[in-house]
Amino acid sequence: MMNFLSIQGVHFSTEQYIDALYPQHQVIMPESVRQAATKRKAEFLAGRVAAQAACSAYYSHLLLPQILLPQIGIGPLRAPLWPAGINGSITHCHLPSGEGIALAACGPCNKLIGIDAEVIFSSQLVAETAEQFTDETERALIQSAQITVDYHVAMTAVFSAKESFFKAVAPVLGFYFDFDAIKLIKIESQQLSFEIVDFLSEHFHTGIAIDIDFMATDNSFVITSLCMNRPDIN
Repeated sequence: MMNFLSIQGVHFSTEQYIDALYPQHQVIMPESVRQAATKRKAEFLAGRVAAQAACSAYYSHLLLPQILLPQIGIGPLRAPLWPAGINGSITHCHLPSGEGIALAACGPCNKLIGIDAEVIFSSQLVAETAEQFTDETERALIQSAQITVDYHVAMTAVFSAKESFFKAVAPVLGFYFDFDAIKLIKIESQQLSFEIVDFLSEHFHTGIAIDIDFMATDNSFVITSLCMNRPDIN
């Protein structure tokens, strides 16, 4: 029961967004979002709606009475502030169709959870950005795995997986770290394996293996997710 992971998603449209949707969905617009562009307001609202649904489903699974959930605020490193007893992650992306998706995952507070969604990278985007999030060895591994996973899907998944790892771990550590903190060591059809190569903390140090699941949806976007036990961090 306590290992249950709740994942919920919503579709949204920036073109149809209006500020009145915040009170309609009982989400308070934070000051940091109030002066933001419409795109940011829409994706923030969609993420919080998905997160509220994920929390509600989590409580229902545990057979706990439905309560008025507190607002999911913004914490250190811009990570969501989850209700007591819950930890989770939120992601959103804008699809080529013009619509957006927002996903939220939550589970028990003794888990580190990361989720990320990315539109599949074009050849041009891969060429422009690959060196920013992979090294030569990782790119060779991705190239050699094309029989198992499409090259562009794999490149997108590696980027997304490193984002999921950051979302899961950085809020607990309390500081930012770069993409090269973890290194791709294995590719399977729906899972990427990494190894930590930087000393991030006594609990996240060189040599620790991290498995991150991924899936490609409708040949348009990739979702990655990570759920791991949370060590005691001093």
